[in-house]
Amino acid sequence: MYHIESHMPASPASFNSSSAMSIPQSVFAQLSQASESRQWIFFTAECPRPTYGECLHYAVDVDKVMQLKASHQFSELEVVTRALQARSASAIVTSGRFSTIERHCLQSLAEDQGCQLVFLNDLQLHTPHMDRIH
Repeated sequence: MYHIESHMPASPASFNSSSAMSIPQSVFAQLSQASESRQWIFFTAECPRPTYGECLHYAVDVDKVMQLKASHQFSELEVVTRALQARSASAIVTSGRFSTIERHCLQSLAEDQGCQLVFLNDLQLHTPHMDRIH
């Protein structure tokens, strides 16, 4: 099973403003829409965590944002797969460090579950790139 970190600290002062500067604006627009559902928005441990201020600015319900802790047992691929299978997320933000086949499998599973899947990757964290499930 995967571990979930406390979703967001209660105080805006407890956020480091540089912690999520590399999350593209387009991702926040997607997450704002996803946060209207009653489900979670998960960030894998391999992704930067958004700040309280960013969530407020982009109208992302901060109470629905959770960062998953890194697993000692499971890879990021397995963590995302399990999170999708749990059907408790409206969106999952992941590093995107997957093969083309793994991405396709995750996208298919996300589509089946009605979950938006956002891939960030090392080279494009500073550019607005996002794969969206249609």
